Amino acid sequence: VLVHAASRLDVGVSGAVLCAIDDIAQRHIDTVRDAGQLHRTYAGIAGAALEGDGSWDTAIGRAPGGSGRSKPIVGGRDAEPASTRFRAIARGRG
Repeated sequence: VLVHAASRLDVGVSGAVLCAIDDIAQRHIDTVRDAGQLHRTYAGIAGAALEGDGSWDTAIGRAPGGSGRSKPIVGGRDAEPASTRFRAIARGRG
């Protein structure tokens, strides 16, 4: 079985790559992505206390002056609506 990269899920963030093992899987990934049905789940560590759940809703665009793949920033050039839902699942000591 030959595994190949089908899609970069998040250029500039995690660099996670979705892989396909054949043409059928690649077509399925393309269909799901094109229909806006590809969803991402992340785990993070907050620098301060975070309780409960909620969402951040803001437009994300490209940093000014960037060429090619520039860093994504809030309200940057060509900004598009974005929504991130979060839920605190654990809390450490301190």
